[in-house]
Amino acid sequence: MPRRRGLDAAYGSHTCSDAERLNRWALVAADAQNTQSQAPVRIQQDCNVYVSELKPGCAPEALKIAGDRQAYLLCVEGSVQLMDSKGKVQEMNQHDGAELKGPLELAPEAGAQGAFLLLFEMSKSSDRRYG
Repeated sequence: MPRRRGLDAAYGSHTCSDAERLNRWALVAADAQNTQSQAPVRIQQDCNVYVSELKPGCAPEALKIAGDRQAYLLCVEGSVQLMDSKGKVQEMNQHDGAELKGPLELAPEAGAQGAFLLLFEMSKSSDRRYG
């Protein structure tokens, strides 16, 4: 759905090469209004979509999530370990998801089988669950 009525829908597809996504964050979709972004797919939402395929024991360069942003991370395949805001290691396994609130630097480390990750990063929503 476009961000507001009257906008034409913007969507597309992109196949990432191994070099684009292996042990790194590959930006595959971004806001059509963001003129700075080089994402191959443009959407009518304030959202950036990343994928990463991690070899066992590897982590991508940290992805910075600003204080006014949030993200939803899905572990599509494999497993990863993340450090939470209290410094505790959290494990995500296949099909696990996590809601992440900035500011933070995200650099999940893949488990023994590696991992395939999908991340949606967007403007932070107000949420009574977090004081």
